[in-house]
Amino acid sequence: MIKKNASDKYVLTAEDAELLARFSAYAKHTLANKRAEYYRKLKPVLDHEHLYEDLSAADKKRCQGSPFTVEEILGEKWSREKLRKSLSVLSEPERVVIKLLYKDELTPEQAARKLGVTSSTIRSHKKNALDKLKKEMLEDD
Repeated sequence: MIKKNASDKYVLTAEDAELLARFSAYAKHTLANKRAEYYRKLKPVLDHEHLYEDLSAADKKRCQGSPFTVEEILGEKWSREKLRKSLSVLSEPERVVIKLLYKDELTPEQAARKLGVTSSTIRSHKKNALDKLKKEMLEDD
């Protein structure tokens, strides 16, 4: 125990110094573990958190005077990026059919004429492609 001597000074005994050193080491490790635990709990939140300042100029412009929230715009952007990555699972014919039907907005008959195949082939490629995309998009969720 820390004692006061005759000259009003505190004296630390060897036993007290050892206890203090052990407590200090214990406190240091405990605080480090608590800090690590805090950041582990916070990480999933930080991974999905975005600030308005982090948005691109185009996305900021979309937010102004828009009924869409920042979260909706970022969710839409995330979905587009995930879809773009998921397109890699498609075969080349499936990718071409999806592009013609959804990007170029052709009907199956128009796409069939453009590619020189039957419209049933287009529908088959479309069904296979959409099944693969659905599986790929739902895989990480």
